[in-house]
Amino acid sequence: MAGSMAEQETKRSSGSPNPEGPGKIPPFALAEALEVVEGEASLLEEMAGVFLRLAPALLNEVQEAIESGDTLRAARNLRELEERAASVGAMAFLEETCSLQEALSNGGLSGLSSYLENLGILLEGYKEALAVVDWKDLGYGF
Repeated sequence: MAGSMAEQETKRSSGSPNPEGPGKIPPFALAEALEVVEGEASLLEEMAGVFLRLAPALLNEVQEAIESGDTLRAARNLRELEERAASVGAMAFLEETCSLQEALSNGGLSGLSSYLENLGILLEGYKEALAVVDWKDLGYGF
């Protein structure tokens, strides 16, 4: 199943403005995420849930800010997304968020919709990756 998810991710993200493509980075880096929470799997599970609840609204805020030309608001929301993604191991999402932030800082507001589309796809990939994590096997729920 993991292979098929990786294949789907590569197919879905092939049009990425990022030359490396967001499919080159795994959607979820469990080891790195566990390091952030010092091995507390229950905390990671909770933080990942919060990220999944907040990220769509933040992405909408970024899109609205870009559409209205408010680069400061877009950058602020992107920074929050970056911090949250890094703390929960959403590495592919983080990479694409950084790419969007760079494109935004280079002054261009046009062509950013493909980054936002990719972020939506990557968020779904992260959600799918979380769905197969056996939190009990990580020491949670005993």
